[in-house]
Amino acid sequence: MNISDISIDLSGEAITLPARATELDGDRLRVLVRLAGDERLREAYSDYADEAAGELGMEREQLDRYVTELAADGFLACSVKFGGDSAQSRPAARKSETKTKSAQRKNELPSYSGQELAELLQRDGGKYGLLVDECQRVLGRIFTGSETSKIVALCDTMGLEPEFVLLVCAYCAGKGKTSVRYVERTACLLVEEGIDDAVKLGEYIKRKERYNSIEYKLRDMLGFGGRAPTKKESEFFHRWIDEWGYDIEILTRAYEITVKYTDRAALPYMDKILAGWHEKGYTSIEQIQAAEEKYRAEKAASTDNPPSFDTDEFFELALKRSYELMDGSLQTSHDKTDGK
Repeated sequence: MNISDISIDLSGEAITLPARATELDGDRLRVLVRLAGDERLREAYSDYADEAAGELGMEREQLDRYVTELAADGFLACSVKFGGDSAQSRPAARKSETKTKSAQRKNELPSYSGQELAELLQRDGGKYGLLVDECQRVLGRIFTGSETSKIVALCDTMGLEPEFVLLVCAYCAGKGKTSVRYVERTACLLVEEGIDDAVKLGEYIKRKERYNSIEYKLRDMLGFGGRAPTKKESEFFHRWIDEWGYDIEILTRAYEITVKYTDRAALPYMDKILAGWHEKGYTSIEQIQAAEEKYRAEKAASTDNPPSFDTDEFFELALKRSYELMDGSLQTSHDKTDGK
């Protein structure tokens, strides 16, 4: 599902962002800034979205999702029409019935009449009525009739289980988002990603919480302060935390080695260290410490000199070699420039 047309109003010609934009993560903030500064993208989204997505280093579908999330959060006003023919975003032939229904009705959930809503709330032993009561409790607010209709429609129209909808409400409330519109948007986006039941959502939330916790500690260790990661830095973080599953202890050890031999938080070199551990199958700090001890013991056994616990020759040589390659590349570039 892709956005085929969009009209965006960011209120004025100057790029002015609300103070709460600082709460956005790196990718969403970059998308908001791009929208603010790119008049072509705002006025003819479908014509320039693929280009913008490429320059932002993301898939078109991901850009579409961020735009709709920003709209749901009130960062921009937009009217969106779904269902364009972009080759990158064309829906796959094999979609579950639930996903198809959600895509078709993502922005057109029905508004029930008072009588229809009353009947739905009482149907099947009043399970929808109980759901609405629990959702109000979780979100800490009393719903209007329209909001009640949206909660019911997520189950009645999209076929989602009440447990899933309630967990979505709890997830949104945990982020400080208590509007039913935000809940509706979030539920639809999750379903599009294949997260359509309480078990999958529970696993998704755990992954997100783990990533956010480790990333926060990592950014603090690297001295980021309040700035968002760059695209390249985000790629490193996702690879280390999501793909390789490393925790903050392992990342801290890699950071210590990196700073020791580069005198700075050089993420490419930190990545080399972590990639080496990943290739060797190390998944815990204990395995890494054991490998370091084994290396020191083997080094001590092969030389008359006492082992140095302040030097890890393996990483030192690897990093020096990386510096040599980098310096060689820079020298070649300078030679070509001087020869012009």
